[in-house]
Amino acid sequence: MKNSRLDLLVEFDDQTTVDLEMQLRQTKDHLPNRFNYYLARLHGSQDMEGKSYSQLKETIVMIFFNLIIVDDEICSTFTMRKWSGIPFVKESEDRMKLMTIEMPKVDLNKPLEDMNEQEKMIYYFLNCHKGMDDSKIRMMVEKMW
Repeated sequence: MKNSRLDLLVEFDDQTTVDLEMQLRQTKDHLPNRFNYYLARLHGSQDMEGKSYSQLKETIVMIFFNLIIVDDEICSTFTMRKWSGIPFVKESEDRMKLMTIEMPKVDLNKPLEDMNEQEKMIYYFLNCHKGMDDSKIRMMVEKMW
């Protein structure tokens, strides 16, 4: 159950840290709570000794789900908000984000030329193990060269 397919910790030039998680199977864990924990742990791991909290760097946990969590777009971003929806901090100062990519919302049978970049990325993640035997994967790889 805990075999990893894609789990990466990435730090960008602007010091933003992103934890990329691939969740292909249902688990007995309560997934939203688990990923909230990952976000809190990542955000709290910054060395703030002797620094102002305004110097906190942005942290993002980005999860590729193989299930549907919410009923709207493929990609959703969650931040800290009051129950009524009012942001806790200004959007420009929000340093913690949870992003979900819900892969079942992609029509994998759609022709490659009709897919947007998000759909192609998700198709690739779900099918790259097929390699060049998959015609869409072969077309994606050939376009990269």
